[in-house]
Formats: sequence, structure tokens, C-alpha cells
Amino acid sequence: MSLFLTLLLVSYPLVIHFSIHAGRADIAIYFIAAVLLLPLVFSLFRLRRPALWMVMMSALSVILTVLGYNYASSMIVIPPILIFSSLFLFFGYSLRAEGTPVITRFAELILGDVEPDVRAYTRKATMAWMVFFLTMLLISIILAWWAPLEVWSWFTNFLAYVLIGVMFITEFAVRRYCLPHHVDYSFLEFLRNLRRVDYRHVIK
Repeated sequence: MSLFLTLLLVSYPLVIHFSIHAGRADIAIYFIAAVLLLPLVFSLFRLRRPALWMVMMSALSVILTVLGYNYASSMIVIPPILIFSSLFLFFGYSLRAEGTPVITRFAELILGDVEPDVRAYTRKATMAWMVFFLTMLLISIILAWWAPLEVWSWFTNFLAYVLIGVMFITEFAVRRYCLPHHVDYSFLEFLRNLRRVDYRHVIK
């Protein structure tokens, strides 16, 4: 299953971009519709009761399939905008007074109890990621509105991933600089720790 998901993640931006490049945005829409349907298919295949979000994604898949042929060029820009806006709201909502910032949750899941200086830093890091995703959202909207569709695709399907990687590495470097007594592990060890995190606790 993990290999399948990896292949899906790698193939997704390639399929979307080259469908647009070929002037067949409808193919990209149908591909997205198929991806949205997968959770329900896997749930039924395992003879499990599908969750509500699986049913909702499947309904969205049907809508995309019906409207994809006639409105593909307009609909193809929606998924990245929804993703970036959701991430912006997710990080921003965690900064409310009674909440726990997202990066703080990761620190607690990896380290256990965190000291006040770590808690203060992770709150600022969460704010930085919130601003980052807001910037990505605004760029996506601007390109979707004014730029050719292929230029928009280059950004959302390739450059966006590069920028996220750069942000990820930069934040780790800043963390080592600001918290030298706490961050005594390498970047690879940090990635291994992230792989062991139960992400259900992150999105609580």
C-alpha cells in the first residue's frame, strides 16, 4: 500500500501537468476524480464501513466526472487552492489561545514534554508556516486568474513542491540555530522521527 501511495504522489503532478500541456485538462480532472474515489474503494475492498469523509470525496468525484469535460480548464485550478487554503486555516486555527500550535504538536509527539523555549519557538514556526501557505495560496490564485494555464501548472505541480522542501529545510536550520541545546539530531534523523509520528494526533 505504501508503495502504491508513493507512486500515486509521484505520478499526480506529472499526470496533471502533461494533461494540461497536451491541451487535455479533462484527463487531469478525471485523474483527480479517480484519486478521490480511492479511499472508498479501499474501504469497501477491506469490507469496512466507509467514513463520512470518504462518501463526501466520492460525491465530489462524481461531480468532477460529470462536469469535467465541459469545465475542465476552470475546475483544474480548484484543488491546489483548496489544499493551500486548508493548510493555511489548519495552521492558523491551531494558534488560537486555547489551541496547541501544529509544530508544537509535532514536538510533543516526538520529544514528549517540551520546555518553554521550545514551545515558544514552535509557536513562531507555526506562524511562519501559516504565512508560507497563505503566500502559496495567493500566488496560486493570481496565476490561475491572470497567467496561462500551463504557467499555473508549472508552479502548482513542480515549483510549489520545491518551495515546500526549501521551507522545510530552512525551518530545520533555523531551529538548530535557535535551539542548539535541544536540536542535537541530524536532518535525516528528524525525517525518521516524523515517519514514526501518528498523524491522527496532529490533526486532533
